[in-house]
Amino acid sequence: MFLAACGGGGGGSATDAGTSGGNTGNNAGGNSGPVTPQLSFKAELLIGDPGGNSYLDGQGDMARLSEPQSIVADSKGNIFVLDLLSVRKITPDGNVSIFAGAPYHGISAGTTGDGTGTSARLAYGMAMTIDSADNIFVASGASIKKITKDGVVTTYVSLPAGYRYVNGSQQATTADIVADSKGNLYYYDGQNQQISVISPDGKTAAYVKAAQQIDGRNAQPGTSFLGNVTALTIDGADNLYVADSINGVLIAISPNKAMSIPDTRLSVKSQIGPVTRMTADQKGNLYIPVRSSISVFDKNGNLNPYLGNPGFPGDLNGKLLFALARKVGAQFWTQQGEMVFIDENVVRKIDRDGNLSTVAGKNTLLPQNAVSQDKYINIIRDLAVGPDQKLYASEGYTIRQLNLAEKTLTVIPALAKLNQTIIATSLSFNPAGNLCFTYPAKNQIFEIDASGAMKIIGGSGTDSGQSSAFGKTVSPRVIRHISDGRTIIVDNNMLRQLNADGSITDIAGALSNDPATDGAATTARFVNIKGISSDSKGNIFVVENNRGGQVRQTLKDGTTRLYAGSFTEWGNTDGMLTEARFICPSSVTRDDKENLYIADSCTNAIRMITKEGKAYTLKVQWATPDGKQYQVLPGPFHIVWSAGKLYVYGDSNNSLNGALFQIPLN
Repeated sequence: MFLAACGGGGGGSATDAGTSGGNTGNNAGGNSGPVTPQLSFKAELLIGDPGGNSYLDGQGDMARLSEPQSIVADSKGNIFVLDLLSVRKITPDGNVSIFAGAPYHGISAGTTGDGTGTSARLAYGMAMTIDSADNIFVASGASIKKITKDGVVTTYVSLPAGYRYVNGSQQATTADIVADSKGNLYYYDGQNQQISVISPDGKTAAYVKAAQQIDGRNAQPGTSFLGNVTALTIDGADNLYVADSINGVLIAISPNKAMSIPDTRLSVKSQIGPVTRMTADQKGNLYIPVRSSISVFDKNGNLNPYLGNPGFPGDLNGKLLFALARKVGAQFWTQQGEMVFIDENVVRKIDRDGNLSTVAGKNTLLPQNAVSQDKYINIIRDLAVGPDQKLYASEGYTIRQLNLAEKTLTVIPALAKLNQTIIATSLSFNPAGNLCFTYPAKNQIFEIDASGAMKIIGGSGTDSGQSSAFGKTVSPRVIRHISDGRTIIVDNNMLRQLNADGSITDIAGALSNDPATDGAATTARFVNIKGISSDSKGNIFVVENNRGGQVRQTLKDGTTRLYAGSFTEWGNTDGMLTEARFICPSSVTRDDKENLYIADSCTNAIRMITKEGKAYTLKVQWATPDGKQYQVLPGPFHIVWSAGKLYVYGDSNNSLNGALFQIPLN
């Protein structure tokens, strides 16, 4: 039997105890000023493995990389990794730090700017090289950036307009960018189907153009050689090697620009498919990633295994063919004769004796059947606290309950066994104790009572969201029951109220993608809402990640205003409300003393805004089961408060590599 409808009703819920609060004005705190709270806490790792993708500086496997794309090494043995929006530096002793660019996801992919170190901005990049003077060159959006050994970033050359494409974000399309012994740079210009060269004085010219025939061999009908280059490298004699994916061949280009095909169709002979990464040693041997292994194509035309096994991924260090890799990416030969390469989220090294070791980063070590095990996490989409003060986690087709004694996430059939066609995203318990969740793919809101009976209590049930049984377009992404009894949903860029009869009342914002602006009711605009909560008076707090990181406040009369942070500036700065800076706040919660807690996944930080209006950064320490100490939580993504504790799901990319933490606040 249903105990109550999720819309409407009075009183706060247990989940509301875990949602945000704060003062109702930017001048909170009076003349006495805020009192500095306790800021240092010990966290406990409850479940999961906090390896995988994240931005986290540190030593060796305590550091985290986020989608590493390319790798080089300088004359002193320092390794540099292109980590999408930044270049990370790894010293010979394994210490990882930001060398240039922004150390977080929150910067738009199209945002670029020259500067020094972390003041510079890089667009999403896939390719990087280094010259003999230790200058690094990065393909960044529609330009190539030069980074000196002192970290000074300048725009080296602008690239053709057709050089980039949109695939969720704007990215450089060159397969690789390489430097020869004379300081010339070579890259693939896909718009003009040619290899272009940039001389040391910054002048760009065509090096070799597409051809219909090489060595008497014709390109496939309707194509040309160099029509689609997916990888580019250079050897010690300045011979270029180009992987042509359309024609399935390896093209060699000598220093006098003569093109040849040293092998028959490489993708057929080696059975490795299109070559997307490769490197060459000083002798001209080519090393090509093959899934979880590396093959070597020597100067005599032989293709042999070099490292690992393409059919058996793993994280086993050791001698070449006895070692295991997981997913080999970009590689680079150092001046010391060692190969360094990217292995998913890890940097690994093969020394001159053929021994493979881990340099920095950590992959997530999950067994193949980890999804079904109680001690592992499978993509937590939201956290909520039930009337029993227990924590519930949505994992899509399943909702699980935290068993603190056993440190497991266990399926509760009566509440949480969903059918395999419904994906639960945001969770919230209503005042009667029934669980409500959103299903944005079908624009629906569901309620489950204690017996496990489930029904639709809001939304259209259509894919498009253009029609609704309640006369409103509803695409609910977030649901929260707040302290004054209202049920609030985030519908695109709007705050809406779900009423007890299933009808929808607009509160603030609009469905448009207008810039974020303050205002009354639906004249206000939100952009990229990540989470909502409320204080004890029913004022709503909204965290957004837009051109800045901000906390907005919507009063009960519908007026929306900037509460903390900035519309235009990112940062990780403590201070009073709008003096504080955030980067990409992803979730917000409130304790019983009206303090807000914000998970900022880009800076691996938990931020607190006191009821007096001062923003602080919590100092969090935790240890791995083997005793390694960490000072920050990797990629906090969801956060909820309950009974004096913060529960934090750490995973900056919201994938199968997260971990659940508990932080006692008392």
